Amino acid sequence: MNNQYNDNELLYLITEHDEDAFMELYSKYIPLIKRKILDFRISPKNFDDFFQEGSIILVKAVETYKRNSIKTFTKYFELILSRRIIDLLKKESNYYYNVELSDDMDIYFKEEIKVYDEEPLGFLSDMERKIYVKKYHDGLKASAIALELKITPRQVYNSLQRIRRKKHKIN
Repeated sequence: MNNQYNDNELLYLITEHDEDAFMELYSKYIPLIKRKILDFRISPKNFDDFFQEGSIILVKAVETYKRNSIKTFTKYFELILSRRIIDLLKKESNYYYNVELSDDMDIYFKEEIKVYDEEPLGFLSDMERKIYVKKYHDGLKASAIALELKITPRQVYNSLQRIRRKKHKIN
């Protein structure tokens, strides 16, 4: 098969158990999977894992897509792929950042803590500096920071966005 079929035709052929049709669809969507991984700025060391998840999601999309839907298959696949990547990133964030370290582990992280403590924060306002320290040093969630500083969670999220933009301009 040489890209002679559109998505709907390929999906029909796949329901008829045509393996070549699936391989053509898969090869067509490899660039989309790679682009999504790059859009989410996944680290290169995790690229293969996320690519594999993207491939699994493609199979699920083929199985669950309703051909009489208003959405195109591409939009449908892109949506569920984005949602899966977001879910994985949330789980990864919870797994890696909400871990309590034992005392013997402090040796391994001493250098990283030192680098953090010496990071210049002079480009931030007083409120942004407080939020930055509570978020990235103390590891608090936005809702906890909002309660502690007596502001709304929305204000915390907005401050975090400004902090990211400022840090991006500096780097």
